[in-house]
Amino acid sequence: MGDFHPWLPSRHQVSVPGGEVTFTCLDDGPTDPIAFRVREAGSGAPIPRFRVALLLDRERRGVPAAAELAPSLIPLPARFGETAFEGVPRSLPLHWFVEAEGRQAVEGGRADLQREGDRLVAEVRMPASWWAHLWFGTRDGAGGQQPLEGVAVRSGTTPLARSLGDGHALLELGYDLGAIGVHLEGWRVASWEGFRDGLLVEPRPVHRVWIVREEIRPPSRLGGRLGGR
Repeated sequence: MGDFHPWLPSRHQVSVPGGEVTFTCLDDGPTDPIAFRVREAGSGAPIPRFRVALLLDRERRGVPAAAELAPSLIPLPARFGETAFEGVPRSLPLHWFVEAEGRQAVEGGRADLQREGDRLVAEVRMPASWWAHLWFGTRDGAGGQQPLEGVAVRSGTTPLARSLGDGHALLELGYDLGAIGVHLEGWRVASWEGFRDGLLVEPRPVHRVWIVREEIRPPSRLGGRLGGR
């Protein structure tokens, strides 16, 4: 079942030793080849090589259910304007994904395909990948700069990177993460150039993140007297 045609039933569970299983291929409908023309979002320059994956919704239950039926969705190498997939049934909903080095991934569906002669073509614009070069540091008693090693960069609870001995950490991702956070036990962020509430608002060649030690306040001497007599 290595083609794009749906099968009924799409899956079948048997016990061991199992009985005979029969699948019926629904291949009597028209099909189309699909090609992709991928360009840089800003300049419109063609991206000659990229990778693309195609997901068919064989049971018409939506993308998540279709992904569960796909044993492996591996993007395949493709070229600008050349046919990437042959024999795709016209009757089935589909979803496609395009990725390229240094670019944010782009996805779409059947509505994003245009007919050109005997094939379908997707015109894709790919923004540059999301990236941020961070430098983490503090100041010593004389006011000099000191890089900080081991500062964790996170998206929610997911670790993304840690600063090196020189204080630098480079993030380059195929999608915009939204808000990110930083953490170093016993320290807090004092200022973060180009970011507001963890969101990138002003791209810079290097975003300096100044970190200071947490203040440890001694317990109040009146603590034992509060709350009653």
